[in-house]
Amino acid sequence: MDNLQETDLEFLFAISRNGITRKNILEKIRAKNRALSQANIISTLVTDDVLNKIRTTINKNSSYKVSNQEIQNVLEKFLDI
Repeated sequence: MDNLQETDLEFLFAISRNGITRKNILEKIRAKNRALSQANIISTLVTDDVLNKIRTTINKNSSYKVSNQEIQNVLEKFLDI
């Protein structure tokens, strides 16, 4: 029992009667997993808002002005999508 991790304890509580009936823990875990899924993170990284922020930051710190498409191409290569 000493090698149980915090996430293990959360899952055990989630399947307990108290976790299911009173805390709605399973739904919270599902929502967290959906929010932090690889697909969700990747799709968020290539939105116009995020690309604009990255472009603005790069353009402030560089003599070369990058476009959103250039940034997206690099992200897609980096993320292997």
